[in-house]
Amino acid sequence: LVHNIRLAVPLQIGVTLLPALFTEFKAQNPDISLEVVESGGIDALKMVENEELDLAVTNYDDRFSDNLVYHKLGESEICFCTYKDHPLAARTHVTIQDVSLAPLALLNCGFFINRIVTQAFQEQGLCPNVLLYSSQLHTVKNLVKGRLASTFMMRQAITADDGLAAISLQPQTFINSGIVVKKGRQTYGDENKLICFIRRKHASVHE
Repeated sequence: LVHNIRLAVPLQIGVTLLPALFTEFKAQNPDISLEVVESGGIDALKMVENEELDLAVTNYDDRFSDNLVYHKLGESEICFCTYKDHPLAARTHVTIQDVSLAPLALLNCGFFINRIVTQAFQEQGLCPNVLLYSSQLHTVKNLVKGRLASTFMMRQAITADDGLAAISLQPQTFINSGIVVKKGRQTYGDENKLICFIRRKHASVHE
């Protein structure tokens, strides 16, 4: 009997987690079928709340809904990401004012990172110069690689193969990441196996 688990793994977290789920976890648990949805954190939590998904491994704001239970794995740094020969690429940190005129390609409003970045600009009385909002991580990265724009992403979403610069914001800005389930909904044995695997994988990556 194959048991099916429906889960969301948003794009930035999926860079490292999805390969492990489809290789290691599947090899260890051949009787568990994973139905994975890639989405932004806001969209993922709405689907968990509506019971369209069993759980989400995502960035989150724990004030998003009282109907959800948040199991924090850690915090992820939000960085200004740009191409290697951009005038700011050699900096160790930048402020929102420093990047206020830079053309940007941003993940869309289904992502918590969009909400945080938009709020940071608003707090400075600035309006970001956004060329494009996208739901696709590779679209945003390709615009940055093509020197057409810069962006904001979680640090771990940028891999060595991307060849991009990830620069800390000043003040440093973080977002919670973790496992989210619906409050009051029972988690079954197979789901607990998956949750334990994700916790171990996160711990090994961040040792």
